[in-house]
Amino acid sequence: MPVRSPHAVGKSARHASLAGRGNLELDTRDTGAKHTPQAPAVSDELRRTIMVEPKDRRHHPLYGKIIRTTNKVKAHDENDVAR
Repeated sequence: MPVRSPHAVGKSARHASLAGRGNLELDTRDTGAKHTPQAPAVSDELRRTIMVEPKDRRHHPLYGKIIRTTNKVKAHDENDVAR
């Protein structure tokens, strides 16, 4: 009988084999770094809140021209680091 990978086993069989083990350990494989967007601060007039303007460039789906988009969003700045 061929050896099957653990991914080929049905969910119920996997859960049955893990039953009674106490705390389950989550899969800790590295899936790549999380992207933290960085944008210049536009305004710091509010208390503990700054306005940032992230810029994005994307291709138009039909014509292929690069379209630049910006939008202002509020970001929390607890320690007023951006001032």
